[in-house]
Amino acid sequence: MEYDMSEQEKCKRFADIDSLKGAAVCAVVWVHSGGGTLGGLLGWLGASGAYWVELFFILTVYLACHSLEGRAKSANGFLKVAVQWFFERIWRLTPLYYLALVVYMIIVPPGANIWMGTAEGYSAMNVIMHFLYLHGFFPYFANSIMWVEWYIGVMVIYLAIVPVLYRYGGKNKVSGIVGTVLIMLSVIGTCVLRHLHFSGEQYIWDGWVYTYSFIIHFPALICGMCLYTLRDMWNEKRYSNRMFAVSIIGYICLACLSSYFNEKTWIWLVRTLAFDLIFCLMILSKKISTCNVLNNRICQRLGQYSYSIYLFHFLLVYLGGCLIGDEAALGIIRSPLVWQIIKFTIIIALCFIFSVVYEKTIGERIYQWGKRKISGYFASL
Repeated sequence: MEYDMSEQEKCKRFADIDSLKGAAVCAVVWVHSGGGTLGGLLGWLGASGAYWVELFFILTVYLACHSLEGRAKSANGFLKVAVQWFFERIWRLTPLYYLALVVYMIIVPPGANIWMGTAEGYSAMNVIMHFLYLHGFFPYFANSIMWVEWYIGVMVIYLAIVPVLYRYGGKNKVSGIVGTVLIMLSVIGTCVLRHLHFSGEQYIWDGWVYTYSFIIHFPALICGMCLYTLRDMWNEKRYSNRMFAVSIIGYICLACLSSYFNEKTWIWLVRTLAFDLIFCLMILSKKISTCNVLNNRICQRLGQYSYSIYLFHFLLVYLGGCLIGDEAALGIIRSPLVWQIIKFTIIIALCFIFSVVYEKTIGERIYQWGKRKISGYFASL
């Protein structure tokens, strides 16, 4: 957030973004812990929680552009600055990501996650691709260890693309052309990939094409760039409440339509873009800060640690399923909704406690140490 504004405005802008991140990670944890199985409207809304990952993509790109803006004026040349910025961003992700990979591989037995072929164990190539952040290019590897790491693979690809778009696509006309081209590539590329089918199992290929591929999420990349160029609109508060109301109503309607037409191919193709547009409208509703539903201290705090919560929550979902299954719990509690709320609360609380302890003890120190090393290396070039 290096562009010119007061410190108070900066803090408020960060609070808004943290609140949205907190709401997004809650939606993801809710669906992964079983929120989509409740039935009826609650089930539809719960299942759509998975699409809040799109909001993470949008905010990541938006914040990346602001971070690049603060460095673009450097006299060292944009290429050098962009490469250093990329490695610093990667380092920010790496310690917790590597820790999560090791913990999952130790605790979760091979074959527990058969979605991407780990029934045969974690191959050396699979592990290497994960540690190199290249797993997103491989359908069998994309989500094969942690159930959630596909997001990291896509995000790293976008972090590599953003500096290029920022440098050469920042002009209004150029950005419009680039955005149109990328959206067309997303739609056409997804349609083409749908019929290629390079893997042995159709469900694995479909899962990668429609969910884990970086191509289908190009609209989120463009939305993040657009939000950056439209950031001055955030100061216009006249229509914020109406925009927020429209975004909430649109989200509910889209969640219902997505569930009802879940088997329709055209829904698979357009709903990612539709959710991106809804989330853009929600983010642009700057006066969301007056609505305690999404903007409150709880969401803000969860948003500050959303990355570590996202990485580790599925491990708790798995362990909870091993220790006490849903059927056994429902035999005692009787209410699926109450049991879902209990599961969700326990998972969020434990992940949050771990995140705070990690960050306060070694997390920030590790990041600052690595950042100094990276800065020192590029300074010596």
